[in-house]
Amino acid sequence: MTVLLFCAGLQSLGERIFYSKWRLGEVERCVLRLLAAVRQKLHGGASDPYKVFPLQEPAFQWADNHPDAPDVRIFSSERGPEGKRSFIATTLEGFWKRYRDMLPQHRHCYEIIRQGYPCHLYFDLEYQKDFNAGVDGDSLVGIVLKLCAEQLQEKFQLEMEDSWVLEMDSSSPHKFSRHVIVKIPGAAFQNNFHVGAFVKDMCAAQEGTDPESPVQQLLINKDADGSRTLFIDGGVYTRNRAFRLFLSSKAGKQWILQPTARFQGAKLSHRDTFFASLICNVSEGCRLLRCYEEADGVPFSWARHGQVGGRLIDSEAAIGRCAQPRIGPSRHPDIELFITSVCNMGGVQGEVRSWVEWPEAGLLLLNMKRNRWRARGTRSAMTRSAGATVLT
Repeated sequence: MTVLLFCAGLQSLGERIFYSKWRLGEVERCVLRLLAAVRQKLHGGASDPYKVFPLQEPAFQWADNHPDAPDVRIFSSERGPEGKRSFIATTLEGFWKRYRDMLPQHRHCYEIIRQGYPCHLYFDLEYQKDFNAGVDGDSLVGIVLKLCAEQLQEKFQLEMEDSWVLEMDSSSPHKFSRHVIVKIPGAAFQNNFHVGAFVKDMCAAQEGTDPESPVQQLLINKDADGSRTLFIDGGVYTRNRAFRLFLSSKAGKQWILQPTARFQGAKLSHRDTFFASLICNVSEGCRLLRCYEEADGVPFSWARHGQVGGRLIDSEAAIGRCAQPRIGPSRHPDIELFITSVCNMGGVQGEVRSWVEWPEAGLLLLNMKRNRWRARGTRSAMTRSAGATVLT
């Protein structure tokens, strides 16, 4: 028998005095662990795998080697005023069971869109209201969805419906902020590089100087100086991207992400909204949509190709040339040995995290870890990722 004891009268002591803010978070985590144990006891059976890591890479390794893989997914959570992140490895159902019981003020959680994982089409749409007086955010979202529908028809012969769209809002008095997810029945994109390529090509198809063109209407003021940028954030299509979850706010902020009254979000329960909003919640056996920038199958990069322009290659030959990242020794140990021997800038020894090879193009891409220094002028500067491209 499992017994829960709750002590009355603690509120009279003043919880903000009795516990610090950090201590309240620790108490909440203990209660959530206790509730999970009670549910397991009552319903029987093994509990969902669940483990918290201070770093992302160990979470990936644990999830990939777990008996329940690939059902074990990675989430992240921000803690404290500095927003320090921890990484959670668990199943979707296991995460939801704990997430729904969290105090609202402690929900600062993100889905990790893992590199190479199939995912749904998604947009991060935002602008600063102070620099864009008179801009109608709902109208801009409508333009994005219109362009999206045209591109889906042009590229994949798909007729987009409103029921595919989930619109989430976390706008504040100073910032317009929306997440829009388009879930195509029976289909998803190969990975988020392909989503980025789709979005870029969607904008490129409408390039022009006509102020009435859709892309020109999507340009908003970035700052008080009037510099212009796209309403669509192109930075969310990078590897292992953290994408904020339904019901979460950023650490130190109070504006949570929740569905608007438009599209399917108004009809869903909290549980259904959570699962519908997950970018990598893709059904087995669905059709995978692919987009490629060059004939050599190089994955899309906003930094490499720019925000607009370029062309897409969607032939079967190009699709076959795009290899998937692999973990472990490559087929070229001598090259790995040489690269790691010179990847020691700043006194830190680098290692190969993963690799991708295009044999017919004679290219080997090594993704490095531990040492992420790069030269800039006469000094070294830290960067979020580092890689070595080798002609084989």
